Amino acid sequence: MNTKTPYTAPTGTFTAKINGVANFNANVLYLTAGRSLEIDGIQDNSNSQVRTISIGLAPDIQDGIYDFNVDQEVHKLGLIASGSEWFVTESGTVSVNFDRPGDHYQGTVKIKAYDLWTGEYIDVDGVFDLRGITPVHTRKHQ
Repeated sequence: MNTKTPYTAPTGTFTAKINGVANFNANVLYLTAGRSLEIDGIQDNSNSQVRTISIGLAPDIQDGIYDFNVDQEVHKLGLIASGSEWFVTESGTVSVNFDRPGDHYQGTVKIKAYDLWTGEYIDVDGVFDLRGITPVHTRKHQ
């Protein structure tokens, strides 16, 4: 008997300003819930130096504003570069407003990161508005 839930891509938007320029508009979205609630936006074109914005939150997070590296509800806050940069998140905030019964997940994300090689800073100011979460079941190793 197959008890796995098939992945269903969420609908909605995940956009951001990178250093004040609105040039991130994710065309691939992930919204999954398991040991953490994962929100990922991926932009496949190269008009932004950021390819992916990735957020990991506590699965039972309540509506509010949370600081990265301060509040335990924020497990992960990261960027993946489009080019050869390697971004390290220095600080950030996530604001969430979730309607779980209505399957509607919206919020904002602010990330300050630096390029590991050049030391140059990047500021990301993003907004997500998603519907359709996929539960992820994990197995315990025996």
